[in-house]
Amino acid sequence: MAISLTRTKGERRPKHRAVDEVERLRVANDELVCKVVQLTTENAQVTAQLDKTGIELSGARLDNEHAADTVQHLTGQLAAARREIERLGHELAPYLAADANARAVTVPSWVRDTSAEEDRATAPLDVAELRDTHNTTATAWRAPTDTRVIPLQQRGDEHEKGAA
Repeated sequence: MAISLTRTKGERRPKHRAVDEVERLRVANDELVCKVVQLTTENAQVTAQLDKTGIELSGARLDNEHAADTVQHLTGQLAAARREIERLGHELAPYLAADANARAVTVPSWVRDTSAEEDRATAPLDVAELRDTHNTTATAWRAPTDTRVIPLQQRGDEHEKGAA
């Protein structure tokens, strides 16, 4: 089916009258006026909201400054209290020491009973003679030179040879 873009015989062109165009422009103008009124109202609402937010922000800044001043004041009081505690601690230390000495638990010195022969007290041993006799000093000690490493299999073989 073929489509033709030409007019058919019975079809008429719409009439373009100036009165119709003026009416169309009036309606468009009325719509634009309504849109301007709506945008002006919205602008006033946004401006009021911005003003309210600005007032809240300035109040929050004042609260923040007040809180910073309070923190600074309390920090000073805390430092002064720490200095006072330290001073009182130094002043109280002798009294605490005297109290600890007064409440101390004393135990008599213990004396070892050495009356039994097997439990007699001895003097420290003099090992200088032993050291000189055997020439044993930390630098003179050496590992034996006859040590050798034998793998496990060979060791077993040697054990069997020795047993035979």
